[in-house]
Amino acid sequence: MRNVSSFTETVTLNDEQLREQVRYCGERGWALLIEHTADPSPDNHFWARWGLPLLDPDDPELVLFEINACRQAFPQHHIRVIANDSAMGRSLVRHSILVHAPTLSK
Repeated sequence: MRNVSSFTETVTLNDEQLREQVRYCGERGWALLIEHTADPSPDNHFWARWGLPLLDPDDPELVLFEINACRQAFPQHHIRVIANDSAMGRSLVRHSILVHAPTLSK
């Protein structure tokens, strides 16, 4: 089984870097989903969704607001943003960003 602590060594992006990622996804017309989980192991394919999908993420500040609200509600969860592309008639994950990795107590 993979060591979960390796996820906490991941460098998360600052707010300006997140804005750039949101702009990148918005320019391509990808919908954004914010998801969280207490168990980030590779075997866990079921992350809980935070709120509704952001179908037209043209405002990075709104996305950051939702990310920060999820961080406040679940400070000990891993949080990611998934960018879905439905241009081909089905939902394809085009981009995934880990935006919050809690520190584990030893």
